[in-house]
Amino acid sequence: MAEALVVGALVLASISLVLNRLSSPEFLKFVKGKKLGPALERRLRNALLATKALVADAEQKQFGNELVREWLDSLRDALYTADDLLDCVQIKAQIRSKFPLHIQLPYPAI
Repeated sequence: MAEALVVGALVLASISLVLNRLSSPEFLKFVKGKKLGPALERRLRNALLATKALVADAEQKQFGNELVREWLDSLRDALYTADDLLDCVQIKAQIRSKFPLHIQLPYPAI
């Protein structure tokens, strides 16, 4: 029973972490002008907020329903994957900000 409460708490914490990363300046700057623009960010945010409400309810129901428990485990895994993906985006954004793609040569190109 204690393990089930921990899973629910981890899922809620993971949702909060992913929501914070979606709002980070690095993420927003990285997706600006790409197909992953602000509209997608808003859709992801809304989906995660709705999921957060479902998780709060599912935490209580998982004790009597194995399917709910499996759903929470699956959601936790998906959130870890999303967090890893957002880590990659943040790293790429940091690299791009430090090393711009266009390098100015000291002499004219031939």
